[in-house]
Formats: sequence, C-alpha cells, structure tokens
Amino acid sequence: MTMIYPTDLAVLYANVNYLINFERNISGFGKIDPGNAVGVNFGMGVALNEMLSFSLGYDHKQVQKTRLNGIAGPAARTLQVGRFLVG
Repeated sequence: MTMIYPTDLAVLYANVNYLINFERNISGFGKIDPGNAVGVNFGMGVALNEMLSFSLGYDHKQVQKTRLNGIAGPAARTLQVGRFLVG
C-alpha cells in the first residue's frame, strides 16, 4: 500500500509491504522456509528546478525466522534490516 502527498516543492511518500518467501524442498537438507518479511518505507522527493530533483528516504524490513522442516533452529532469529535511500 502506497501513500503519496504532493506539496509545493516536494512529494512525500510512504509505503507498507509484505514479502512472501515460499518454502522449498532441498535435497540433502529438507524443507527450508526462509521466512516472510514485513516492510515500511517513507521519504520525500524535492524539485530543485524543472530539470533537477533529489530524494531522501528510509526503508526498514523485518524478516521472520528461517525454518528447517518446520522448526526454527536455536540460532534462528528475526532479522531487522534498515536502509537510508538517496537518489
């Protein structure tokens, strides 16, 4: 789901997303489910003039535990990934 809000010189945006990773059967290992992810990002694009603009934003994802044959291992944990976006 994306929301865009235009202002005089900038455009503000926000996005919420969900990533589905399908489990696969890998010979020698069994069923591996890499875990789904929930994400959010937000930022703004600024027009400097008619020919030049730049954007700044932040993107964050939370990736769920990886499971092997339906069981999360002792070292499995939820992964947090954040990125600063410049364009």
